[in-house]
Amino acid sequence: MERFIVKRALASLISLAFLVVAVFFLSRLTGDPTDLYLPLDASLESRAPIPSLAWLRSTVDGSVC
Repeated sequence: MERFIVKRALASLISLAFLVVAVFFLSRLTGDPTDLYLPLDASLESRAPIPSLAWLRSTVDGSVC
């Protein structure tokens, strides 16, 4: 029984590690979040205030607020 639990725990850790890595890379594929929120033809003036939001800035440059 102990052997079974250890095998299942190890399999779960491997699956969890894969999931964490996959979510990290998929979240980085989107690029700049500003591009997702504004239309493609948005001017530079309309793009300027968007990254100044604290939560968005931390996602763009990877810093922690």
